Amino acid sequence: HRYNLSQYHNLALSGGSENTNYRASLTYQDLQGIARENSREQYGLRFNLNQKALDGKLLASVNLATNFNEANLLGGGNTDNQLTGGGWESVLVRNPTSRYKNDDGTWYFEPTNTN
Repeated sequence: HRYNLSQYHNLALSGGSENTNYRASLTYQDLQGIARENSREQYGLRFNLNQKALDGKLLASVNLATNFNEANLLGGGNTDNQLTGGGWESVLVRNPTSRYKNDDGTWYFEPTNTN
């Protein structure tokens, strides 16, 4: 049995003085798909620093952003097929009147489906 629970957490800090201000944020995502092998865990960091100098005539700004993730897309989410998302999802948009078996009873091979 697999639960499909996704989480997103965000923490932001900001502060500064008359000539300097900053903002930093951390994010955490834990995305669980409905397929057995489909998940994504992700961490992110953003940092912004602004500094005024020369009586406010010069403004320096630094922005940093990064993201680390570990994704398991074996159960779907393959981007080889851009229209359907790949994997078993391609069957969800397939024409329901399409044939699944040949006249001789063997399985019909559909070259546009990825699974």
